[in-house]
Amino acid sequence: MQGNRLRIEAINLHWLYDKEPVDVCAHGILRVSNENVVVFETEGDLTLSTAALNLLRTLTQDYHASGQWGGQLIPCCGNFMVIAPEAGLVENCGCPTGVDWRITHRSGLVHIELSDERSIEVSEAEWADAVLNFSENVRSFYFRISRQPEPDDLEWHAAFVREWNSYHPLQ
Repeated sequence: MQGNRLRIEAINLHWLYDKEPVDVCAHGILRVSNENVVVFETEGDLTLSTAALNLLRTLTQDYHASGQWGGQLIPCCGNFMVIAPEAGLVENCGCPTGVDWRITHRSGLVHIELSDERSIEVSEAEWADAVLNFSENVRSFYFRISRQPEPDDLEWHAAFVREWNSYHPLQ
C-alpha cells in the first residue's frame, strides 16, 4: 500500500458466537492510521461487517452522524437489522453504543471528522482505496466459513450481502 497515507484496519476479526453458524456479524477492533501514525482505534469489539458496508456507502455519499443507515457508522452490535422501506437498504438498529464520524466530500477531497474531534482530509481516491481494502479484508474473513442466518434474518442478510458484493465487482 505504498504511497497511501490512510489505512483502515480490522484487528482480531472473530464471530461473537463462533460455534453458532447463525451469528452473521463479524466483530473486531477498527484502527485508522494516517502516515503510519494511529489516529483512531476502537476501545473494544464492534460490528465490522456492518461498518464495512457503511463505509462503502461513504464512497459516494456524505455521512453526518445523525443516525443515517439505522444507527452508528461503526455499530457495536447487529441485534436488529432491517431493510428500510424507503431506500431498500439494510439498516442496523443495534444498541446506542458505537462510533460515529462525519464524512464530507468536497472538491475531490474527503474530510473525515473522527469521533474524538480529530480530523483527516484525503483525496477521494485515497479514501476509496482505504475503504475498499478494509472491506475486502473483512469480507475475506466473513465468507471464509459458511454462516446461516436465522429464518427471520434471511431477507435482510441477503440484501446486506447483495449490496456489499455490489461494491466488489470482481467477486
